[in-house]
Amino acid sequence: MVAGIVDRALQLDSRLSSAKVFDRSDVIVAVAPHLHGLPVSELDRVVDAVIADVRCVPLIGVVGARTQVYDGETGGGRPHQNIRYRAQ
Repeated sequence: MVAGIVDRALQLDSRLSSAKVFDRSDVIVAVAPHLHGLPVSELDRVVDAVIADVRCVPLIGVVGARTQVYDGETGGGRPHQNIRYRAQ
């Protein structure tokens, strides 16, 4: 069950993959409808699984990000032209 939800959340036509960047709250919005009727504890488990997936790349130094942000597999962790990064 968890693997299927993770796959749907990160597939190429998903909400997360179409976003330039996303954070944990975006993952919650994407997976919550798939968990209707299950205990709330399952939400944390599935969200953690999405973030831990190899297709979910943590981004560092994104200007304006207040929390950890991620990139889906469409960006492959490469810098996007429209995302501003802090100077190193």
